[in-house]
Amino acid sequence: APESCSTELSHVRHDGSGRRARFGDLAEAAARQTPPSAPTFKPRPAYTIVGTSKPRVDIPAKVDGSARYGIDVDVPGMAYAVLRQSPVFGGTVASFDLESVRGRKGVRTVVEIPGAVAVIGDSYWAAKKAADALDVSFDPGANAAVSNDTIFDTYARDMENSPGASDVSTGHVADALENAADVIEREYRVAFLAHAAMEPMNCTAHVTESACEIWVSTQDPLGARATAAEVAGVPIDNVTVHAPLLGGGFGRRLPFYVDFIEQAVAIAKQVPYPVKLVWSREEDIQHDFYRPGLISKFKAPIDETGMPLAWINQYVDAGQRTNNPPGASKTFYDIPHQDIRRVESFPTIPLGEWRSVAHSHQGFFKETFVDELAVAAGKDPYVFRQSLLANKPRYRRVLDLVASKAEWGKLLPLGQGRGIAMEEAFGTLCAQVAEVSVDEAGALTVHRIVAAVDCGEVIHPDTVEAQIESGIIFGLTAALYGDIRIEGGRVLNENFTDYEMITLATAPKIEVHILDSGERMGGVGEPGTPPAAPAVANAIYNATGRRLRRLPILGQDLLGPRTL
Repeated sequence: APESCSTELSHVRHDGSGRRARFGDLAEAAARQTPPSAPTFKPRPAYTIVGTSKPRVDIPAKVDGSARYGIDVDVPGMAYAVLRQSPVFGGTVASFDLESVRGRKGVRTVVEIPGAVAVIGDSYWAAKKAADALDVSFDPGANAAVSNDTIFDTYARDMENSPGASDVSTGHVADALENAADVIEREYRVAFLAHAAMEPMNCTAHVTESACEIWVSTQDPLGARATAAEVAGVPIDNVTVHAPLLGGGFGRRLPFYVDFIEQAVAIAKQVPYPVKLVWSREEDIQHDFYRPGLISKFKAPIDETGMPLAWINQYVDAGQRTNNPPGASKTFYDIPHQDIRRVESFPTIPLGEWRSVAHSHQGFFKETFVDELAVAAGKDPYVFRQSLLANKPRYRRVLDLVASKAEWGKLLPLGQGRGIAMEEAFGTLCAQVAEVSVDEAGALTVHRIVAAVDCGEVIHPDTVEAQIESGIIFGLTAALYGDIRIEGGRVLNENFTDYEMITLATAPKIEVHILDSGERMGGVGEPGTPPAAPAVANAIYNATGRRLRRLPILGQDLLGPRTL
């Protein structure tokens, strides 16, 4: 009888006799049964795997170099392709001179695909040097005048001309404004960001008259298969996809951003052998699908004690995929009257999802504004947040845990400061405290970030910790350095020399504390990113009195007059 059996280590065990059968031995018989619609799970105290940090089987290969990524693919008879893409978004190939590279050692041919020319060679280096030397010209098209300034001017104009569509409308905002003792108004901006995955875009393709085979690092193998079938002009059943490990995705290798797959297949259609397309780092940074630079405006009427009566927010919505999830604009703080609106304003450059998507910018906007409200009220930013979460015990526990572990309130030396921030994303709560210092020359050092996370029931604690650490590094890199500069319809950044990354030498000490609430499971790959930027910006204010209302921090004066 089922009640006389138990499961343990992939076996079903009969408790009375000790007899055991492997799950695999029972699979065929189980497949003939109708599973219950509401199965009874074993009690949590009986778990032996869930909630423990078992060693991950993929780590040794990633450490010793034996792990195989898309860029490591080596197919017999394979050639290499390197692109010269139109530097202007949406530009087309006007002309190219094959004679400028004909006869170069290791060069096989040059082919044209939409928006680019590909040089095919016996090695990546041979193809790359020939591509650099190729005489090619482009028609820039309609985007030749686009720049950061034109985009942000359009944002400002659209926000001025439209109140926007409603995300949240609760209470009576007009009454709150009329009865307020004061009104706090602020505006914040963030820059455009690239994904900058360590493995640049690449795809190997072999196309025959009736079939297609690709090797590609992708977050969506099934979508890659459909894309390859469409470009190759073969039935989808005749497409084989090999999906090796990917050296970073962060949204760049999602289903909607398959340009490098389309290019590889389009190139391979024109030659009889497999072709491995590898983007240079410059191509990777200059032809991304970018997290948009955006504007957000806030207004909060406050009472005589400095507490907010209402929360009024108008922000730029640059498109469905970059405003995902829609709930990212909402505040979880207990403020009775709210009016949150989005104004559609679409830049004519490629935009895409970026780690934590809309939470990446909304977290900075909201938590910087909350900090400013606390300062206006003359209250400690942590205590101020506590009072706004009095009726939300789960949120309060996460906030209290991070403050406790970070020793909030402990005196720091002159020139050092702490900042706190919290965001709810993908069903997970994450609060962070940053400790920073600004020296006499205005140089910033982020010394320590403490995180508290409640992602519901925890399956693998070490994975939770690693993902939160990773998210912090990702968010901190963007906060400190991330700034895609656009001029003349093209990206000016070229490499890690002018699109900087956090390094081992500049990374802070990170502590992650998990609050296992047993609630419904949330995500952990993205929630660590949003609080990093506001926590650091708030810490800079605590250290210097300078309030940062735009990102990145790089290039801003941290030693000027105190911000009012």
